[in-house]
Amino acid sequence: MGDYSDAASRALAIHYAEAVALYADDQEDAALAIFLTLGDYEDTYTYIQKIRYSQAEALENAGDTEAAAEAYAALDDFNQSAEHARQLRYEQAEALLKAGSYTEAKEAFEALGTYSDSADRANECVLLQGDALRDAGDLDGAKAIYATLGENADVAHRIKSCELLEAEALLNAGQLEEAEAAYTALGDYGNAAQRVLQCRYARAVLLRDKGELKEAAVLFTDCGDYLDAAQQAEDCLSRYELPFTEAKTALAEGDYEKAMTALDGVDMTDLPTDYADIPAMYVRACRGAAQSRIGVEDYTGALTCLEKIGSLSLPWDCDDVPYLTALCCSQEGCRLYNLGDTENALPLLVRGRTQQAAQAILSTRNDWLILGTWTDGTHTYSFRPDGTCALDGEELLWQLDGYNLLTGTDAESLSATHKLVTLTAEQLLLRDVRNGTDTLNLSVAE
Repeated sequence: MGDYSDAASRALAIHYAEAVALYADDQEDAALAIFLTLGDYEDTYTYIQKIRYSQAEALENAGDTEAAAEAYAALDDFNQSAEHARQLRYEQAEALLKAGSYTEAKEAFEALGTYSDSADRANECVLLQGDALRDAGDLDGAKAIYATLGENADVAHRIKSCELLEAEALLNAGQLEEAEAAYTALGDYGNAAQRVLQCRYARAVLLRDKGELKEAAVLFTDCGDYLDAAQQAEDCLSRYELPFTEAKTALAEGDYEKAMTALDGVDMTDLPTDYADIPAMYVRACRGAAQSRIGVEDYTGALTCLEKIGSLSLPWDCDDVPYLTALCCSQEGCRLYNLGDTENALPLLVRGRTQQAAQAILSTRNDWLILGTWTDGTHTYSFRPDGTCALDGEELLWQLDGYNLLTGTDAESLSATHKLVTLTAEQLLLRDVRNGTDTLNLSVAE
């Protein structure tokens, strides 16, 4: 038994010596193969570590960084191998980042845990990935990437840089209101405050060029000392006031036509307090111009003047505008009717039905006299020359057969639904023949 133990020891010694000799002769692979069979004999472990360290160095020198890092990491703390493995992996992550492989670089830095500034570099990968998307024009994608880092100064800065580019795109596209709102939301970030003024000034210029001088003046004023905004505001106000000044002068001189022309096209809504009398001035000018034309029997021209008044309130001295309008409609309608132009005459005659001349023509036919809009004070009933009607909001076709009113959704469905009881220029009395009880007592709608 003793001889056997001695023989085994001699064999280990021989193999050990052989491995040491191979190692000394730089035949490290052959030496390692033997050392791996020697267990914990003498300093075999140290030789194994030295050889494996040398192999790791060879991999590193050959540029196989990944394999080298794994080899160093397997050596634990031998000759600071673990530290060197982390350094190599850090450099790998750096290379990935430099190559634009942001996701892979981030994962590589995160795998290094607390080594050096790996955590910060992992966050930097996210920021740079977002920057790349932002620079490529994918602003939504960039903001989504930035947001994964939560709230911090770097993230806030970069998200605002995207929003600044979004505002810039709106500005370049001519969407000035949207751009101004976007820049305003950015506060004092970058050049946002200056861009707000640029957008506002550009909007004011557009309004000025469209003749919306009041609104333009307000915007120019809001631009403060930006460019020549103050002078532009003053010029717009002067131009805005010009037609009012001209109209007042013309009215004082009795030149209604000139006063009306001066105020044509002026927006009568939301006038400043100083110009609250302008609508009444315009009504007087239109009425005066109409009266002048009525005096020379130019009823079409007079009606054109009166129709400019529209829904403006009538001052006390112009309460005859409805009468003048009916007069013009009646006179022009009669003229057209006498020329045989019944189609164009009828609408005018209906509008002038309070005048005897119009009534005389309309009364010759019930299907003319019924034309227009009637009301019972709550509901309206309209009959049009084209054969359509609106009975309390319901659109139908209509036709008169003697004293029977036929209505229906189409020509085939026309049937007697009402009976004419009374029909004058000012009153319409209809009885519903479908139930024989309901009676509509209608008067001409104003």
